[in-house]
Amino acid sequence: MFGLHYRLERKAIGLVLAIISVASIGGLVEIAPLFTIRQTVEDAPDMRVYTPLELAGRNIYIREGCYACHSQNDPHLARRG
Repeated sequence: MFGLHYRLERKAIGLVLAIISVASIGGLVEIAPLFTIRQTVEDAPDMRVYTPLELAGRNIYIREGCYACHSQNDPHLARRG
């Protein structure tokens, strides 16, 4: 196992090719499920598009940082980790 690693480190081209191949496989694993998202995720029956007024309010809420205090997340859980 380590013999292959040492050989890759000595040959720059081999190391570059190994990095590209591993990154390509990882990228494929991350991107491939997105092509089937329509088949795996169902739309909620009560889902609707925000009205312009709701969208403006949401943008203000995010811009002003209101989500930091007015979210449903428990702040104590973040401190424990």
